[in-house]
Amino acid sequence: MKREVDVSSEFFPNEIRVGDPTMKTLLDHTRYRPRDIIFLLNNIQQRTRGSIPTAEDLWKGIRSYSLNYLINEINDELYGYLTSDEREDAIMLLDSMNKSVFSLKELEYKKNERFDSLDLIKVLNALFNCSAIGNVKKTRDYGNIYSMKYRNPYASFDPNEDIVIHFGLRKALNKL
Repeated sequence: MKREVDVSSEFFPNEIRVGDPTMKTLLDHTRYRPRDIIFLLNNIQQRTRGSIPTAEDLWKGIRSYSLNYLINEINDELYGYLTSDEREDAIMLLDSMNKSVFSLKELEYKKNERFDSLDLIKVLNALFNCSAIGNVKKTRDYGNIYSMKYRNPYASFDPNEDIVIHFGLRKALNKL
């Protein structure tokens, strides 16, 4: 007998991050591309010990996806925007921040310590266009408003707003 299956509600816990449905959390760790979602689900499947994934299995799958797929995809997408050294330094610079949301001023301070040769605006535009980072605007009325290229293809990097590292990349860089 054929039947329609909602994988999320039938096989996943309702939420793995407080206040967000599990599918929203999973999608937030991808760039909303079908191949990203398939790789994420495959990583979850590989880390699931029982017949139905637990919250722990889902988080292990997300971490594996981030480390073994997403960071490499972002690095590949930066090809053409940045040289090999710039790509490596850009990821290391994000990693050196030790937090997931920061200002351009904070990033410039870190850049000057170790990555002096980087053209920061060029690097940030490339990272934004490849969905490695986004902007976050803090508002009184609406809370935080996130701008990410994968959510809005017409979005552009705004150096005057805070910078946020993509959820999936945070997992790879241990910035949760």
